[in-house]
Amino acid sequence: MLIAWRILGGKSARWLVNANALAAGLVLSMCTVVDLGAAAAAYNVQAKRPEAVDLAYLWLIGDGALLPIIALERRPMDAATRGRVRHVRRALQADLAWRQARWGTWTLRGARRLAAVRQQVGEITAQPAPSGSWYGYRSLPKPVRP
Repeated sequence: MLIAWRILGGKSARWLVNANALAAGLVLSMCTVVDLGAAAAAYNVQAKRPEAVDLAYLWLIGDGALLPIIALERRPMDAATRGRVRHVRRALQADLAWRQARWGTWTLRGARRLAAVRQQVGEITAQPAPSGSWYGYRSLPKPVRP
């Protein structure tokens, strides 16, 4: 679009470079504000049947997937899928609570997210992992702690 605008408007190459730098700066600035992982998780949860949602991918997204997973958990599904969804949600919630309790890993976004999660589902207690396998693994990998 900028190249066409340059040609039609008779703009210089310097204008094109500056316009591209400005556009890149705007896109990167928006990426710092928007949680892209949470947006991807929300899309995946809404677009698919509960049984077809890739829970391992949501696990890799991390706590950005927590609120979409809670929405997924409230949808109708079979008991086995509900157990796996609940396991992922509890594990991510416990990991977020662990990180938010330490000053070195506390974030404002994490605090807001944890407050919203606690308001919707309350505190969690340790639960055993559900039976079955996840893509060849007995359970999801443990989160990496700093």
